[in-house]
Amino acid sequence: MLALWAPLDPPAPPPALDATWARSLVARWQSLGTTMLHVTNHLVWFDDHNHARGRVFCLAQLDRGDTFIDQSIVYEDRYVNLGDGWRFEVRRHLLWFGAARPAHPMDQPPADWPASQLGRGTLPEDLPDLRPA
Repeated sequence: MLALWAPLDPPAPPPALDATWARSLVARWQSLGTTMLHVTNHLVWFDDHNHARGRVFCLAQLDRGDTFIDQSIVYEDRYVNLGDGWRFEVRRHLLWFGAARPAHPMDQPPADWPASQLGRGTLPEDLPDLRPA
């Protein structure tokens, strides 16, 4: 995660995301619960050989224990080429909307897949590395 970010001095002011933010995220990674980010589109505009801007559209599903949140996000990025590859310089997280589901999906009865597409599946139990710490 940290290798994706270019050092920025001085750090970007909040709420912008930068290498300082990435370090803080890594420190609290285990407390976040299961998070799935579905990138839907990614547009990149090159300003020159070493600088670019991007826009990323993302659908997020966030399991926060007692609440399950769906979000639509647009990220506005600045990228820099450090010679050994492109890195994030700054990312702006623009929340389109966030909505808590009326019921937590993990509280559903079992789906018994493939008999039914509705209900709780077998994750995270079937993949131990997805289980919360």
